[in-house]
Amino acid sequence: MAGSRMISYILICLIMASLPVGVLATEATDHTDFIGKNNITKATDNFVQESEIKSISIKREKLLDNIYEYTFIFQVGDGDFDKIGVHRVVKEFRPWRPVKTNAGVMMTPGTMMDFTTTYMMSTQTDAPGIEIDHSLAIYLAKKNIDVWGIDHRRSFVPDLYPGTDIPYCYADPGNCSFMKDWDLSTQLNDVRTAINFARIIRSFTRQGNDQIFILGASRGGRLAYAYANEETQLPSYERNLKGIITVDTAYQFDRCAELWYCDNYSVPSTCNYTTASKAGCERCQILQSVYNSGRYYDDTAVSLKKIAYLADVLPDSPSPIIPGFTNHEVGELALSKSYIFKAPMKPLITRYHYCTGTFNETGHPTGLQFTNYDFIVDLAYNLDNFMSINCLIDEERVICDNCATCDNSPPVELTVNCPTDDVPYADHLDEITIPVLYVGGETGYGGYYGNYTISLLGSEDKTILIVPGYGHLDVLTGDNAKTDVWKPIYKWIEKQKD
Repeated sequence: MAGSRMISYILICLIMASLPVGVLATEATDHTDFIGKNNITKATDNFVQESEIKSISIKREKLLDNIYEYTFIFQVGDGDFDKIGVHRVVKEFRPWRPVKTNAGVMMTPGTMMDFTTTYMMSTQTDAPGIEIDHSLAIYLAKKNIDVWGIDHRRSFVPDLYPGTDIPYCYADPGNCSFMKDWDLSTQLNDVRTAINFARIIRSFTRQGNDQIFILGASRGGRLAYAYANEETQLPSYERNLKGIITVDTAYQFDRCAELWYCDNYSVPSTCNYTTASKAGCERCQILQSVYNSGRYYDDTAVSLKKIAYLADVLPDSPSPIIPGFTNHEVGELALSKSYIFKAPMKPLITRYHYCTGTFNETGHPTGLQFTNYDFIVDLAYNLDNFMSINCLIDEERVICDNCATCDNSPPVELTVNCPTDDVPYADHLDEITIPVLYVGGETGYGGYYGNYTISLLGSEDKTILIVPGYGHLDVLTGDNAKTDVWKPIYKWIEKQKD
């Protein structure tokens, strides 16, 4: 019997040895793929059953090397566009099997953007000199950080109305009234759903069920503060956050903070001073008036896309927007002197701009200082055409702060009902005690103004980094953003993870 078993064993070994190595490896890998995918599918199914939402799709896509992106789409309401996307960007050691990561972070997107446009635009461009890994999300994933992100409901509204070349809300018979009730609380609920889901999947993929960080750039940073503010009212065992990272954003302002603003497109512009909080009250009034008129969407992105298109297709032609400038120059002005395009609404902060530019003695732009111009043109094409005005009103209510102004000067006289009492999104900032990092571009959309919000938090662990010269987008898209911004963010996460 022993001899028979030995002969059988030898025969099996010979047969196995004669098989191509790839056959054995493929069979083993396929089995592993199935188990890994099945685990994620089961975890997703369990989550939607408990959350009373619907799973629409799950997609896994290779980005580069062993970095993969997972995209989950969920139906979170009854409307056609009541959907959210949840992304995961992570390093894998086997298909559907992420490496043991050092920490998890949920990223909330910026103004008029989805997750990909904000944090992985390098995967969507063919601009010369831009490598596919030139993005914060991929940078962190390569460093073994488990990166998550959310696409808000606005990102599921088509840019154009079906069968036409007309922007969706312009042609929609309902005038996009489905956005009427999309406010800041809607976004907070969706972020909570995304974070809860991320923590469950992390647990199923052997990352543990630890709390995670939230990272928000631009408007995503305001949302991060609002989410952390709300979470202070939950029992500690129900809280999701381990720390907050905000990138170039200002949430509330010192009521005496001055704001320098310009009223028109002329160069040089006619400029004046006010206070930041007073400007927030005035913006709130304008937006509330538009909302009361029955228009529930903001279409700033459509205008920016028009500027980008003219600059891209007819760069040397005279601009129909600003006389005396070419389309290309106006494209650069929209990036490097962004504040002059806000009229009649006053800008958030003084002299803000998306990207720092260079100019000649006549005031004409001559280029961008830190960021690839073609890269930003591609980013403009990827903007979400429409946002909910209701969300913007809520944010301005936080800034307006009961329309208080500096010293004993009278408050703004409201001409429309812009409710500012008992704003729920900033009423517990002093109770936020988790670590916080703020990274601002010196001349961005938050800059030094963003420091004030940090001063309101109750945390004893506060870190502030202002990058000299950088504009609003430079912190995410700049040629040297990897060393100037992303590396400090990674080091801060590493410091906080234990």
